[in-house]
Amino acid sequence: MKKRLKFLIYIFIAAVIALGISTPLLAKLNFAFLKIGAIVFGNGYTVIPFIQKEIVESYKWLTPEQFAVAIALCQVTPGPVIILATLVGFIAAGVLGALFATISILLPSAILIIILAKQHKRVKNLKSLQAFFGGVVASVIGMLAAIALSFGKANLVDFKTGALFAGALVGLVYLDIEPIYIVLASCIVSLFIF
Repeated sequence: MKKRLKFLIYIFIAAVIALGISTPLLAKLNFAFLKIGAIVFGNGYTVIPFIQKEIVESYKWLTPEQFAVAIALCQVTPGPVIILATLVGFIAAGVLGALFATISILLPSAILIIILAKQHKRVKNLKSLQAFFGGVVASVIGMLAAIALSFGKANLVDFKTGALFAGALVGLVYLDIEPIYIVLASCIVSLFIF
């Protein structure tokens, strides 16, 4: 019975891989999100610059403006970065694209967790590993700042958008309001001022 179950699992995995590379578009989508999923460090927001580079600049599946809107919309969902991958996959290749983009962004992390779980206690206090992650975090913060400036140039085009930006910034930084409420309030205010 165990041999048969293993065989069925291998057949299923082979079928999923074959379907995932069955068209050039699905193959590109899978490869893009496998790369993105393989380089995620820290929380999911650190991957946004990499998603922008692949999705907006390399493959042009979304424009910079669409990408900014997609990020804003995904903030009202749990797991916004995974939902962003799903949304991009859907826009690029329909339902199959959504399915494979989601699987592809999650797969590298899942494999690494399975492989490294036993080693975690042994290596978690290594100074060289802590220094490595410190450098990665610093560089990702720089990339996020660059993305924020790029979004600002593209989307803060008048007094109204500037006022919404300032209000959101004050709400997040000084009033400690949850991001979902900022997004919802911005949507409501936008209905009246635009």
